Amino acid sequence: MDTAATLVPFIVWLASRETDEQIRRRHRRVVEHYLAWCRTDAGPARERRQRYEVAVARDGAPAEQITQALARFDEYRSILAMTRIPD
Repeated sequence: MDTAATLVPFIVWLASRETDEQIRRRHRRVVEHYLAWCRTDAGPARERRQRYEVAVARDGAPAEQITQALARFDEYRSILAMTRIPD
C-alpha cells in the first residue's frame, strides 16, 4: 500500500468534513502512522485496526483520539467503496 497515494486524498476529503484544524492534523498524523504500521503488520487484515489500537495504547497514545481518527478514515474508505465504478 502506497501511504502517500492513500493519505493525500484522505487529507483533502477530511478538509471538507472537519473545520477544526487541530483535529484535522491529529487525524492525519494518526492515519499516516496507521498506514505505515500496516505495511509491517503480518496478521489478518480484518483484525488489523484492533491490533493497531492495542499496540498504540501500549505506547500511551490517547485511545479516544486514535478511535476517532480511524473512524473518520473508515468513513472515507466506505464512501470510496460505495462510489467506486466497477471495471
